[in-house]
Amino acid sequence: TVNKVSDKQGEKVGLGEKITYTITAKNDGNVTYRNVKIDDEMTGLHETIDSLAVGETRSFTTEWTVTEEDILRGTVLNLVTAKGDDVPDPKDPDHPKTPEGEDTEEDEPDDIDTTVTVIKESDVPEGTKVIPGTIVNYTITVTNDGNVTAYNVQVEDELEGLTIVQDDMYTVNGDT
Repeated sequence: TVNKVSDKQGEKVGLGEKITYTITAKNDGNVTYRNVKIDDEMTGLHETIDSLAVGETRSFTTEWTVTEEDILRGTVLNLVTAKGDDVPDPKDPDHPKTPEGEDTEEDEPDDIDTTVTVIKESDVPEGTKVIPGTIVNYTITVTNDGNVTAYNVQVEDELEGLTIVQDDMYTVNGDT
């Protein structure tokens, strides 16, 4: 038997948050198993138990960091497999038995968050009056506060007489 348990059961997990899994392999059979391979492809855990006696249990821990892909998929689904060497069957020598099993653990990630924050600041100190013809420089900062990548974000400023100046952070009618 192989069993996987998450430390986040019943909780939503956020982008970049670590999930710790405890994987337990137990010999529920009636003979010793040899070379039991425990594989968790998602987290990269690959362990081999040389010998697992009847009733014996071995445990391992492994971690996964929640990715944007997990958020977009709406689930963190993790599979673990265990498989040992074939065990000869004296009643049917042509068909040895293979000790094997698998278990999955599913965690729910946070909902998709597409929050984008826009802050516009001028270089004129607050409370200062400007006269006609004064050049006022604005800095517009756009921040992705969500948990997924935002594509093709368009920033519009309806200020009349606005001139946009290209620099290393902004390309006029471009991609930056």
